[in-house]
Amino acid sequence: MEDHSLKLLGGVTDKRCTHVTGPAPTMRVSGFLLFGGVTIRELPQAAASPAS
Repeated sequence: MEDHSLKLLGGVTDKRCTHVTGPAPTMRVSGFLLFGGVTIRELPQAAASPAS
C-alpha cells in the first residue's frame, strides 16, 4: 500500500492481513483528510467470493 495523502487531524489505518502469496496489486491512497480518516479492511470471505 502506498499512502500519498495529506492528513490534518486524521489518518489512514490498514487492518488487512498481510499474508500475501505471490504478486498482488498495489493499493494507492491519495487525497486530503480533514478531521477524519480512512480504514482499509478486507471483505468477509463469503462476500469476497462470487455467488454460484
